[in-house]
Amino acid sequence: MIRLYDHGMLAKQVQKVRVKRIPDLRFTVRLPHGSYYSYLVEIDAGTTHTPEFLQKLVAFMQLNRILAPVNSKDPVGILIVCHTADRMAALQRAVMESHVTVKISNKFLFNTIQNVDNSLGLLNPWFKANGAKIDMIFKH
Repeated sequence: MIRLYDHGMLAKQVQKVRVKRIPDLRFTVRLPHGSYYSYLVEIDAGTTHTPEFLQKLVAFMQLNRILAPVNSKDPVGILIVCHTADRMAALQRAVMESHVTVKISNKFLFNTIQNVDNSLGLLNPWFKANGAKIDMIFKH
């Protein structure tokens, strides 16, 4: 990992820009062959109503454009860590049913807190909004 920003650090980075929602973490990984992958991480405690959660996701995509270097071609995604499998399924369904987020649903990956290990989930399987399982969040 080459960069890791928590919520407070992200807030300082975007203090000049009006951003309503800030994710819990942002990290960038550089692989041995030179590829970079950046992810925003949202730890969902299940307290946010679905419409507000969808607004968060759209705001996070806008935030990522602000934080990314100009002309950045690094892949980016949003990792959503849920407390329960039921909550994860509900949020996946909401992403797929929303006319706004379905268009960018490939940017979101879901998992439960129980299935994420100390690698920040880099080595764990994740699930797309449509339920499809992927074994790695990035390709070597």
